[in-house]
Amino acid sequence: MKYKSELQHFYFLTIEERRKFLKKAFGKQKLNLCTQRFKINGYYGENFIILDFYKKNNPTIIISAHYDGFGAYDNAGGVLTLLWLIRWAKLTKGNKNYDLSFLSVFFDGEESGLLGAKHFFQTPLLRNISIYSHISVDGFGIGTHIGGFANMNEVKLKKGNKEKDFFIQTDDDIFQKKKIPSLCIFTLPKEELLQLISKKTFPNTWDIIHTDKDTPDKIEEGFIPYLALYLYKNMSKLDFQKKDIVMVGG
Repeated sequence: MKYKSELQHFYFLTIEERRKFLKKAFGKQKLNLCTQRFKINGYYGENFIILDFYKKNNPTIIISAHYDGFGAYDNAGGVLTLLWLIRWAKLTKGNKNYDLSFLSVFFDGEESGLLGAKHFFQTPLLRNISIYSHISVDGFGIGTHIGGFANMNEVKLKKGNKEKDFFIQTDDDIFQKKKIPSLCIFTLPKEELLQLISKKTFPNTWDIIHTDKDTPDKIEEGFIPYLALYLYKNMSKLDFQKKDIVMVGG
């Protein structure tokens, strides 16, 4: 079957087909890939770690996206954003203006209990790596402005006339438990993001998450390469010490 776009193609794949899709994408770019296979609570999964941009003895950023979410916004858009970030990094490799150390990680099992992120820390690969911070790309493609939860796993948000506890259950939670500064970032329309930051208002966009309404037609895919480039250029400049809802850029 032919698809109109890379995101639409990925969206319709099974989990096993997604693993093959990613491995093929990594192979085309001749990337140095480390695969972590795991079984937790009966779930068989695979994490993919791209090593090309790691620099020994440098503080290293982990930037991740989980590929097991079966929504377009959550998280095919995040996966595509990370793939584009890797493409930009390949194009500028060797340029001192972009000389930072990072590992790109595609996590499996996020929707089943953050399983891939839990297993990530069991790999011998990390023993000699100084992790400076973590960025989780989770919910990308609706709106063109990037926001984030900085070092938070719970916040009170208003929805209508009610205020409810909102639990941020994404891969960054595992990094926070390891005392690693972590941002969970997402895109939203500008007004929704500003309302979220200033008034703690639950974004209307998030009503589609984990529903059959989270479909490719909602995604502004043409903006994703530019969002990825912005992240690549600025991720070392982000403030990882805040504990708040933040505007990242866009």
